[in-house]
Amino acid sequence: SVLAVHTLDPIIFYYGAGYVHRFDANFGDNLEVDPGQEFDYLFGVGFAVNPWATISGTFIGNYITRYGVNGVSLPGSDLDLLRFRVSVTLVKDKRICEPFGEIGMTPDTPSRVGITFTY
Repeated sequence: SVLAVHTLDPIIFYYGAGYVHRFDANFGDNLEVDPGQEFDYLFGVGFAVNPWATISGTFIGNYITRYGVNGVSLPGSDLDLLRFRVSVTLVKDKRICEPFGEIGMTPDTPSRVGITFTY
């Protein structure tokens, strides 16, 4: 993955793209599964409230190619996932706490909430 960040203090713009290779798996003598490949992209904007807190909104997309079994592609198994993430990033003593909420924007994309911590 690659991420680019541009700042116009106090605004932060960021965007990126990535790729996840998924290896084929064999189950027994007669079953070979190709789990597809994944292409990721994101772009967003943040606002630095102060040196320790940033509010941001991000569009995150994932495209997963079709799964396959024994060399046959499974129709309808490809996914185009898109979500919008709102988060608040808090930094103290080189540690990050980031509560977030994500809204699924396509039928197969779940919505979720969570917190990211670093140690």
